[in-house]
Amino acid sequence: MSSDNRKFARANYPCSITVWHDDGASEVIMANTANISIGGLCVYLNQVIALGKRLEIRIDNFFEGSPLTCVGQVVRCKEDPAQTSPRQKFYEVGVEFKDIPDNQKSYLVGFVQRLLELEARKNARSS
Repeated sequence: MSSDNRKFARANYPCSITVWHDDGASEVIMANTANISIGGLCVYLNQVIALGKRLEIRIDNFFEGSPLTCVGQVVRCKEDPAQTSPRQKFYEVGVEFKDIPDNQKSYLVGFVQRLLELEARKNARSS
């Protein structure tokens, strides 16, 4: 899906997140976000995650100093076209948020809006 077809605008937001599999697997995957929206986020992982896979997500220092914790569902997983190392593959994984607590969801809406405004101002200054 191209960015023009997205339901929600995405803001650049590089931060570390922790992802747990919700099927009881104890593996913890550390990832870096590429961008975030009120509907989900894009992360870079060093492994393939199956489409439809449900994940528990934690973004630290997000909501009033507390983490954003929610369930997400993998909606896209493709090899990162920008990777430079032939030995280490990275995958761009699109995750749709599910089950975000109401107080965190309203904070997320304002947070993403502020990020988009900052990006717009930065772009206006550099043009």
